[in-house]
Amino acid sequence: MPVAAWAKFYRSDLIKNFKFEKDMYYEDVPYWDLIYTCAKRINYLPVPYYFYVTGRKNAIMSNNDERVFDIFKSFGKSKDILKKAGCYEKLKNIYYAHFVCNLVNHLRTIKPELRENFVSEIKKLEFDVDYQLYGQENLFSFEKDNMQLVKGIREHNYDSICTHMREIGLWR
Repeated sequence: MPVAAWAKFYRSDLIKNFKFEKDMYYEDVPYWDLIYTCAKRINYLPVPYYFYVTGRKNAIMSNNDERVFDIFKSFGKSKDILKKAGCYEKLKNIYYAHFVCNLVNHLRTIKPELRENFVSEIKKLEFDVDYQLYGQENLFSFEKDNMQLVKGIREHNYDSICTHMREIGLWR
């Protein structure tokens, strides 16, 4: 389920005590984790009630500058929320699937002069994933492929990563 705050209806009594993080992009990630770890039930309506405008100048998904580094802080807060709620172990592979897909999306679009620092931040992450079990999880193949890409990034030097990213067409 997408974490975007605009993609949901909420009961006001559920969200009245929750606030978005200030001065941080990807603030909807920890916000959503707070909501669903406290919700008694969640329903899904497969009907488009909202149309998202893409290509907005200030939208985080259309930016490739330093703001993308907030993803590390946002998902760190998300992980803390899941741990505090006691559901991290159960949901960690889904958490990582979401996180890694975001990382790979930004690897595709980040400005070339920021790539090395972004890769360095990926290498600093504390991943507690059993890659073999992750591969058996009920996830989409692109999520598993993204995890293998990030695993490779974590295991290789920057020059090797650059070569590989160019070979697979993610970087020019």
